[in-house]
Amino acid sequence: MDYKQFQRYSQTLSIKSNLQPQHITFKSTQNLNLELRDPRYPASSGVEKDDIVETEGAGEVEKPVKQERKITGWRWPVLVISIVSAIFLYCLDTNLTSILIPVLLAEFGEASKLPWIFVGFSLGAITFVLPVGKLYTIFPAKHLYLAFLTLFAIGSGLCGAAQSMNMLIIGRVIAGAGGIGLYTGIIVVLSSITTVEERPSYIGLVGICWSLGRVLGALFGGALGPSSWRWGFYANLVICGLFTPVYLTQIPPLDPLSHPSKNSPTPPLLPRLRTFDHLGAVLNTLILTGLIMGISFGGLQYAWSSPPIILLFTISTISLLLFAIQQKSCFLTTPTTRLFPVAILNIPEIWLVFTVSACCTTGGFLALEYMSLYFQLVRGESTIGAAIRLLPMIGCMAVVMPLTGIVMPKVGHVLWWPIVGSVVAVIGGVGLARLETDTTSLWVYTPQVLLGIGFALYLQIAYATMPSYVPAEQKGNAMTMVIISQMGSIAFCLAIAGSIFTNISLSNLSFLFPDQDRTVLQEAISGTSGEFIKGLSGRQREEVLDVLLGGLRIV
Repeated sequence: MDYKQFQRYSQTLSIKSNLQPQHITFKSTQNLNLELRDPRYPASSGVEKDDIVETEGAGEVEKPVKQERKITGWRWPVLVISIVSAIFLYCLDTNLTSILIPVLLAEFGEASKLPWIFVGFSLGAITFVLPVGKLYTIFPAKHLYLAFLTLFAIGSGLCGAAQSMNMLIIGRVIAGAGGIGLYTGIIVVLSSITTVEERPSYIGLVGICWSLGRVLGALFGGALGPSSWRWGFYANLVICGLFTPVYLTQIPPLDPLSHPSKNSPTPPLLPRLRTFDHLGAVLNTLILTGLIMGISFGGLQYAWSSPPIILLFTISTISLLLFAIQQKSCFLTTPTTRLFPVAILNIPEIWLVFTVSACCTTGGFLALEYMSLYFQLVRGESTIGAAIRLLPMIGCMAVVMPLTGIVMPKVGHVLWWPIVGSVVAVIGGVGLARLETDTTSLWVYTPQVLLGIGFALYLQIAYATMPSYVPAEQKGNAMTMVIISQMGSIAFCLAIAGSIFTNISLSNLSFLFPDQDRTVLQEAISGTSGEFIKGLSGRQREEVLDVLLGGLRIV
């Protein structure tokens, strides 16, 4: 029986048409038991199978119970603020490092190792996405959240105490690994402690804090000097320590293997650990390490045809093949414990939501990243000035995202939100692609506003829709897919976009200045040194700006 047939049948039972169920079960005198899912009303309808009230009598529809949050009063705002502050720190740390590059080069030198600062953080983040997602389906979310918070703090502490570029790179890798675990934990915890109706609004806070961290990281980093840059990393330790008592006392255990209604003991640590797909995690790490390093270093540190780059891509390809075979055959794992959520890949809606989420996330953050470079490289703004000029886009996202979380569950029509948002964002993207060195402020800020509104309309839609397309036991895997679509796509696309922009710009600048040292040109492209551009004559400076603007347009 499809949904239209159910609607006709429901009229004979005098069922009101405004119920709009996600999961509705009703019983008749013939013990007819039907379960229907209307794809037009996913998680935003607020009805879960566990929320059904048993009723008696022929033709009576089981009415959904409105969920009530267990944490209330003053504890709730304190807990939410402490949780979302962690994602703010994660983004703040990411952007702070980019701003401090000139100071770090002056402190440690070794400009040849500069790409490792960014690649190391990306590697630590992206290689842990799948393993971390699986860990959150095995161990209590509270314990993992605190563990990754500690790991992130250790990485930040190492960066602050770094005495060499190598120590700084190690700290960035550790911070990246801890940060992705922290981000996953934030999503899991917020999804677990909020009701279905309010969940999109609170998940939207994550995007807002990320955007604010993008701006404040630049402002904070720009205010630090050669003698105070270490406090940019130590500040993370202070804030983490400030909120740790809240994490310890207010976050519930959130054990995924606990069944309070069944009165059964929870599994101990060792049996849980045995269910983890260790071989899959190793192969996953090899795949992503080879791919990210190959993309990031190809054409910059090494030629694309050089043995190191070929070796990296070869390792990645072979590992991918072995990973696919291992996951398909469940070698040293089981269908329920394998690392990759294969069981939900045959659901078309999963791929649709995954693609929409990935495109929206990468579009928004690529626009922020390269608009900042436009202001610094082409318009000659300082890092603080560039951050201020990004406020129109970030401000629109900060306003529209929470409104979307409130309005979407009430309005419905979920499929229209990404369509409308994409149209608005495409118009803004066209405006960005037409920027010139002397574009007026109106045409610089208008595309930002359109991009901010467009992406904010559906940036967090995946968290509300994807779990509704999978069985209850696969919701953890669905959330993992959402996080992969966001964090994985950001890491991949930033690496690819950075490689395209840097290789094209470096090639054209090398043609203009064949006798100039390659390292100087790389620093000019990355924005870490403006001395080269400032020392050029008027005509040469215009040619360089045209090259940089051309690279930005391609990205």
